Amino acid sequence: MGDVSSSPWIENDALRVKNRRERLSNEILAFKHYLNPTKKEQEKRSTIVERVKTVVQKNYPSETKIESFGSYVTGLLMPASDVDLNLTIHADSGDARKALSRIRKELLRGYYAWDELVFVRSARIPVLTINDRRSGTSLDITVNNPSVSSDRTITWLKKYPEVKPLYLTIKHAFSSIKIKNENMFDLMSSKNSGFASYTIICLIVYYIKTQLPKDLKATAPTYYADVLIGFLEYYTTFDFKRKCIDLVNEREALKSSNTAKSLRNEDVITVIDPDIQDTNVARSSSRIYETQFSMESILKTLKERMEEKATKHSGSILSSIIKVSSHDPKEMRPEGDLYKIKEYFIHYDNEEYDEDDYGVDYYNFDAYESHNSYLSAGGSRKRDHPSSYQESRRSLYEEDYTKKDDRKREKHTHYTNSKYSYRSREYKQEKGRYSGGSK
Repeated sequence: MGDVSSSPWIENDALRVKNRRERLSNEILAFKHYLNPTKKEQEKRSTIVERVKTVVQKNYPSETKIESFGSYVTGLLMPASDVDLNLTIHADSGDARKALSRIRKELLRGYYAWDELVFVRSARIPVLTINDRRSGTSLDITVNNPSVSSDRTITWLKKYPEVKPLYLTIKHAFSSIKIKNENMFDLMSSKNSGFASYTIICLIVYYIKTQLPKDLKATAPTYYADVLIGFLEYYTTFDFKRKCIDLVNEREALKSSNTAKSLRNEDVITVIDPDIQDTNVARSSSRIYETQFSMESILKTLKERMEEKATKHSGSILSSIIKVSSHDPKEMRPEGDLYKIKEYFIHYDNEEYDEDDYGVDYYNFDAYESHNSYLSAGGSRKRDHPSSYQESRRSLYEEDYTKKDDRKREKHTHYTNSKYSYRSREYKQEKGRYSGGSK
């Protein structure tokens, strides 16, 4: 029996199920219950919402609408999830920036000392973020920014209740995994070229509606494990470079078939919004290779745990991809911002650093030496023969990247073309920099 404290969402007895897929399904359901909001977390969120509503109602007409959206209303909450509020105001009350600036001033004048009030004025959708460390809760306020995604999510959850445990499991797993030395990429962060929460919901729903085997029933004891593994297998190999997920027509489609330019971008994962025309809900996901590399690593880790002899008769499987602070399953989990998602790092090629992946230049040595000899003789091909210089540098880098791609193909023949689109983009950037061309 493994250390059950590393899987505090489930007790020993439930880990003795011999069928590993059935055991994994039980863990996914248990994990959903483990993350259910505690009474204290609910009270703290309600309190901060009421405090903010009181200030807004004092400064705006009664017809101003104050509505919650996001995970607070869908119920897809993590312990430290914030609260999202939207104010619907009339045009004569000023634009969003003026309204949020006014609300911020009024909050600062109030009797309650907030820890932090951050007004992101320059964002496409201006937002006022309120942090209250005493309650361990934060709240984001927007103006005239209705969220149809929350309504759509609630509708989906009623029809497909299995989305909730799968979403919480996938989001947590995606939040834990990080790629070493890739500080500008985070799989579960729309700010760092990763997924937004709504994108994950859309991908789960699409997979359930269109890709599940017809004979797989929701009542099957292995259902949740089958869906999780199938989800990862499907999207790890999906050709996100050429294809998109069309939620309007519930099908895979070629990006080239879309009329909107924003839906034809080969460098971005595209999931067509079911409610807003010509909108990509995955527009933040601009690192296709890193995304699929991370998902493949999660899938591989999960399968390896299922095949381990140590888990043949007992032991947690889900803890291979879900990382939390260890504690006894009989104890309550940490609440609010005390709950921490533990991170773990993977390297390209899983176990070792690969210089090619970190942009280390691999020059053609003979050409490099020849160029250096010319320089040492006092020559400057860039000055004396600019076109020849540019052509030689172009040739050097084309040979360089050809070698890289050949070596990559030998190592990763099982990857999809999305990887090569990423390398191709990098090649174009380098080519542009050294030949004077555009990216």
